Amino acid sequence: MSALVKPWKSAAKKAKFHAIRNTLDGYHFDSMMEAEFYVWLKKKYGSDILLSVHPKVKLLPGINWNLDFFFEGQWIDVKGAETRDFKLKKKLWMLFGPGDLIIVKKAPGLVIPWSFETVKSRGLVLV
Repeated sequence: MSALVKPWKSAAKKAKFHAIRNTLDGYHFDSMMEAEFYVWLKKKYGSDILLSVHPKVKLLPGINWNLDFFFEGQWIDVKGAETRDFKLKKKLWMLFGPGDLIIVKKAPGLVIPWSFETVKSRGLVLV
């Protein structure tokens, strides 16, 4: 565990897939991987970057997606396991998302510890 990332416990909701929740710079992250990506972004781009943490995006009436980050015009979601809920929201994003979505996963053994998948959005609007 990184010295920069400190675990936290929430009595309200147990984390999925045994993820270790933690707090860093006042932000609560649902997994260690999400916090590690936050640290990686800050190291790569500097500590004073303009980064929105946990932005909420409305895909359809009543269907919102709380993503992990919005950075330099890019929506970012860090994923360990792809749940059924995630797969549905990813398909909805392809139709109604406000822009492209970058899905980040761990890529152990590479120079960059992350793999990136870009999900293109058609940007459709319901009328």
